[in-house]
Amino acid sequence: MPLLEAALMIADVSLVEDLKTFSQPSGDAFLDDLTERAIRACLANAGYPR
Repeated sequence: MPLLEAALMIADVSLVEDLKTFSQPSGDAFLDDLTERAIRACLANAGYPR
């Protein structure tokens, strides 16, 4: 999903709230993992522990 891949690259904390929209289990393990990784990357870039 391009949106989540872009969020991983940008990794800005301002994206976390929007990414949480996608954080509910979707039944697609790849999409769920990508969403979780994007959220963790954004938080880590802001200094929060992973």
